[in-house]
Amino acid sequence: DEKVIHSNTGRTVYYDKLIMATGSYPWIPPIKGSDSQDCFVYRTIEDLNAIEACARRSKRGAVVGGGLLGLEAAGALKSLGVETHVIEFAPVLMAEQLDPMGGDQLRRKIERMG
Repeated sequence: DEKVIHSNTGRTVYYDKLIMATGSYPWIPPIKGSDSQDCFVYRTIEDLNAIEACARRSKRGAVVGGGLLGLEAAGALKSLGVETHVIEFAPVLMAEQLDPMGGDQLRRKIERMG
């Protein structure tokens, strides 16, 4: 079987392995206030710029989601001097990647970091 993709612009790309990274859309939990001007999701550079601007005028922030991207966002807020809290609905942080013991160790390490 020939492994090839033909784009709608006429480009032909041959491949050995194919990764289809179709992107994702953030899930916003039904939390009161999630539609406020200081509640953000991030996908674009404009989203990140808006978050940074808000962080610079804020003392505290919360990140909903304790997966890899949520923890990266929390680290970014902390690096901007914002007191940061992570809210996770799963029993442990990074529940898709870590078992309960690993998730607990990660939580303790993050708590020690402040």
